[in-house]
Amino acid sequence: MTTKVENEEGEITAEIVTNDDAPTTAKEEEPAKDEEGLLLSYDVIICGTGLVQSILASALTRAGKTVLHCDPNDHYGELDTVWTFGYMQERQQQPPSHGPEEASSEEDDVLLLSPEGSYQTLKFHSTEIKTDFPVTTIGCKVQTPYGEGTVVGTQKSNEQNDGIRLEISMSKWTMADGTHPTLFMCVPNNHDEGQDETRQQQKDNNNKIVSLKSIAARRVLQQQSRSLALDVNPCLLYASGQAVQGLLTSNVAEHLEFQTMAAVYWLNHNNNNKLERVPCSKGDVFQSSLLPSPMDKRRFMKFFQSAMDYATERELQQQQLLLSTDSNNNNNDNQQENTEEGVLSLNERQLNQGRSLARPQNKAVSQKDLQTLYDCMEQNMDFETYLQTHAKLSPQLRQLIRHALALEVGGSTCSGNENQAVGLSTLEGMGRLCDHLKALGRYGTTAFLTLVYGSGEMSQFFCRSAAVYGATYLLRRVPKAVTWTSDNNNAVSGVTLAASDDAFMGAVPAKEKHVQATHVVIAQDAKLLTKSLPPRRELRRISIIHGSVVPDASRSVIIIPPGGILEQHNYAIHGIVLDESARVVPAGCNVLHLTTIVDQTKETVDDSTITAVLDQAVKVILESSGDDADEIYQTTFSYGLLDDDDDDGENHRKVSGLHVLKRPAMPLIVDEAFEQARGIFQEICGNEEEFLALSEQMQTKLKEQLQDAYRGPNQVEDDTEQVVLDSAMEMMKEQSADDVKEDEKKAHDVGT
Repeated sequence: MTTKVENEEGEITAEIVTNDDAPTTAKEEEPAKDEEGLLLSYDVIICGTGLVQSILASALTRAGKTVLHCDPNDHYGELDTVWTFGYMQERQQQPPSHGPEEASSEEDDVLLLSPEGSYQTLKFHSTEIKTDFPVTTIGCKVQTPYGEGTVVGTQKSNEQNDGIRLEISMSKWTMADGTHPTLFMCVPNNHDEGQDETRQQQKDNNNKIVSLKSIAARRVLQQQSRSLALDVNPCLLYASGQAVQGLLTSNVAEHLEFQTMAAVYWLNHNNNNKLERVPCSKGDVFQSSLLPSPMDKRRFMKFFQSAMDYATERELQQQQLLLSTDSNNNNNDNQQENTEEGVLSLNERQLNQGRSLARPQNKAVSQKDLQTLYDCMEQNMDFETYLQTHAKLSPQLRQLIRHALALEVGGSTCSGNENQAVGLSTLEGMGRLCDHLKALGRYGTTAFLTLVYGSGEMSQFFCRSAAVYGATYLLRRVPKAVTWTSDNNNAVSGVTLAASDDAFMGAVPAKEKHVQATHVVIAQDAKLLTKSLPPRRELRRISIIHGSVVPDASRSVIIIPPGGILEQHNYAIHGIVLDESARVVPAGCNVLHLTTIVDQTKETVDDSTITAVLDQAVKVILESSGDDADEIYQTTFSYGLLDDDDDDGENHRKVSGLHVLKRPAMPLIVDEAFEQARGIFQEICGNEEEFLALSEQMQTKLKEQLQDAYRGPNQVEDDTEQVVLDSAMEMMKEQSADDVKEDEKKAHDVGT
């Protein structure tokens, strides 16, 4: 429709063209809210801000869903967060969880949640601060009243106090003849600075000798403690995987910083518990002492050739599956031919990724080996048997592939009176191995990336991303219970939020209320336990090391196979070493994260028995490092790993709209969290929405918000008066320009 605008003299001054068929853009009425500003009903309520929940919240808000994200804690992340040194000490002083409770509701349509969330099974076992080091060791560097020196000799004192006479070389002093003076001082026998402090106070403090290690340890833990960022659950990213793809799609990667892991180490108990590099390139294979014989090297490379061929074929099949979702199913034969042709033409399509472990150039693809692999997968053969009978690898190589490359945790399960090994199937093992191989050589030498400032940053930034797109966040607010209808539909109805008397920063106390929702997401370990604590627990140890754990690799991964420390321990131990480049420790220090699984039984209820395996692991690692590294702080804690049998009843399993997350055991790789979040996202939104991508609905909403912000709060789109005003202003500008030219012409004529 065209509207003509005329002036008083009947002249047409403007023509306005409008589209009568265009939808009106009048703002929709805002949904009803309660006194706290919460919607009366949400599409999804997510309980807990762990990594999986945070990723899911960001994906759902990008898809246009209304999300309420609540957490009983005062920080994001739960067990996937970063603790400061001060917060960790506060957490240790809190009373331990009181354990399982009796359910306060006997209704069948209510699932009670723990007021502590995922922290309900958290338990600290030991904490040690070591800032006092002896000064009677030969080679010890000490601080004397006359400067720094090195202890070069000790002997028993002739004095009656039964002390030790130290011979200290003052290396920073130089005499006229070019020699260094020697200082002789006496210290009490079994000198320990912490224990002997009262005795030393009786003497002049200027005569005290202090180890430089003690001075450095006190400086780190007292003056530089704000530089410590301690991951509760540290994890890594594959350089090419679901996590990287999700971070790029969501643009969260723009707010994070990454570092490459320099090396992967294997604790070889066959070689005096020495840390040896895991081969990550062709050059490493021929130089590694883990492959002692030429036959081992040859079989190792042959196996990885088949693994890379399988990885390529699997990737092509996934691509064909995505391309064929919108096509007819009668093209299956052509797709199979394209897949086989893609594998057979691998040499012509790509030469390799750097020098990573990939198939040799111009090496023919063995269809026989691939067919054998597929047959083993169909038979559901375990990975260990396949590596032994078909790949014909030695026991040490089989352990290396399963635990250092496929990252198998291992373990045992009781079956009667016998312990049967629990291992990956061939399908699972090859899938994990291929994920590792595809990431090799992308950035640096290993397949791993780590986050600067700790992996807990990821949870926080995904929560911020969800808030940007409309999610509502409630911290320090306890989700008390999940409710659902008791009719035949058995559909979730919402979440009951507990009353809050929190006066944090002037917050207004809130009453207990019920918020409706179509979907509710909870963590399995956040359900209120009414039985005994789960016997299977993930054991964690955080150690602050003054010095370098691995001298030739500042950021590294350490893999200890099952039985590598204690013969009766049936689980692998994963270690992560980070230095100051990751912004988690001060300069000159490392943080060592160790993770394993323990089966807590009646015989292992004692804390010292539970922590024995990681205590010994730290000792072995520091002895193997060969550097002057000392542990100045350690804390060991654990939390329960719930199985399906640990559920409190089965009445909630058939509830429509209730989604329960299960925490994986020892999640060294964060890609598993993205995979689990993607699965729940598809259950809620279906396959029509892309995971972690902005939906068309959200893009339209953002454009409207930008337009509203540009036009102002009192204007609407297609405002006829505004268009007329803009047209008039343009005409006035043109008229003003003509008047200026006319005035300039008159002035020129007058001057002439």
